[in-house]
Amino acid sequence: MNFLNKISVIIPTYNRPELLDRTLYSLWRQHADNYEIIVCVDDDPEFLNKSKRIVDNYSELGIPIKMYETWKAKKGIGWSVETYPYNVGIKKSSGEIILLNSADTISITDTIKQHRKIQEEHDNIAAVSTVWAMPKTADWVSMPWRDCPRSAIELCKCRLSTGNAFKRPLHFLMSVRKSWLLKIGGFDEEYRGNMNYGDNDLADRLVKAGCVFRWHDDIVAAHQWHAKPEAYAENNPAYRNGKQRYAKQEPGYERNIGKTWGKLGG
Repeated sequence: MNFLNKISVIIPTYNRPELLDRTLYSLWRQHADNYEIIVCVDDDPEFLNKSKRIVDNYSELGIPIKMYETWKAKKGIGWSVETYPYNVGIKKSSGEIILLNSADTISITDTIKQHRKIQEEHDNIAAVSTVWAMPKTADWVSMPWRDCPRSAIELCKCRLSTGNAFKRPLHFLMSVRKSWLLKIGGFDEEYRGNMNYGDNDLADRLVKAGCVFRWHDDIVAAHQWHAKPEAYAENNPAYRNGKQRYAKQEPGYERNIGKTWGKLGG
């Protein structure tokens, strides 16, 4: 068995500081060893300081956390997709295992330890957690989710990553060895469309490179409700054209090979 040294949790966040706070708490409560958290803050100005304060608060609690302000590279492009922030986090990471963790997805089980175990036992697996969809009516104030994480999914009625006829490779909470992401050139940074297509593009290229996807019912997470990103579409024509752009992408899995990808812009 090949024991790997560190797992890097990459969290891109955009204008949802309260969701980020809960997600970071769910990681902190696991008291895992030998890991790091990298938060890529892609916020608009009115949310930026609050997200930065949240990251600082967890740093003061002793959580091994770093922050990169990827918003500096946006240059007014409007609504953010996760492709560029994820690449920054991947390139800045020091772990051999990458855990892609959307800022709206909280861990219910000990996801860091569970994903590490899978990656230590296999060298070609992309492991996807079971993610439950939280309802809009969830009362985070009265719900005892901090002491009893499973209370957060008692009201859930649908699973997002598993349990459906078609298992989508959404990276709400997914682990893979860093070497695979480097091999395919990471996420497509030129992509500016619907995030679902960015997810599928990454998964398609991992599979073409030889990686195998597996869904795990014992690794449980909860997706916090939030307004759909379509709300920003009117300010970003590239978002509306996401499906068409995805369909026109050139074949092959080396998307950013030979390019300087994941470079923090200024």
